[in-house]
Amino acid sequence: MCIPRRQYVCTECGYNMPGYCPDFCPFCGAEKRIFITWKECSTLFDVACLEVTGNISRLKAEPPLGPELSSYCIDTGESTIWIDCPPAFDSTLPSANHIVFTHNHLLGAVNLYRRHFHSRVRIHALDSANSLCRGFAFDGTFHDSFVEDGLEAFHINGHTPGFTIYIYEHTLFVSDLVHFDQGRLHLNLFGPQDETANAAKRTHRILESRRIDQVCGHENVVPFEYWMKKFEDMLTAKTRV
Repeated sequence: MCIPRRQYVCTECGYNMPGYCPDFCPFCGAEKRIFITWKECSTLFDVACLEVTGNISRLKAEPPLGPELSSYCIDTGESTIWIDCPPAFDSTLPSANHIVFTHNHLLGAVNLYRRHFHSRVRIHALDSANSLCRGFAFDGTFHDSFVEDGLEAFHINGHTPGFTIYIYEHTLFVSDLVHFDQGRLHLNLFGPQDETANAAKRTHRILESRRIDQVCGHENVVPFEYWMKKFEDMLTAKTRV
């Protein structure tokens, strides 16, 4: 594997900085003193591969690396696709033929995995231009929704301009579009709130005619029926405001 001479990881949030070491984390603003090299990170943190269904797994650092957002691995039978990327490099994970992103906050150690697995990496074009993508290589960008190897991508905007949700078979991947707090769902507070609310409405329209069994979010995996009730409660509350 061709590795970068320098790559640092913020232990506060898990953000990777390929090729440079700033005074403050570009993502969370943490001070330089808490950064570690990617090699140190790989030694201190493993990445667990936790089964969701027979062909979907959740990828999560152990011990947790900052307020880590989960990534997911899908075995389509034709290829292996990752949705988002873990912040720690672990060479024992299932090989990724393709790595796609919900948005540019979850790049993790994708440049290391791209080199190791020879993965094809793509992100929405609107998010690829963000300064957080500095030092990361993409093999392509997409501009619209698409379907590939059974994975359906839906660009919904909102939390970031390129925010994209995915559906594979009967599983929905929503990342941190919403989050649970005291048993209720809430919209992501970072980013333009009107656009994020509209993105949630777009998501609801996409799901109206679909059979979904479970929802893979940034915190956990929950049954769709439970999640959808909370999601609709949230939308209704937003409409009343």
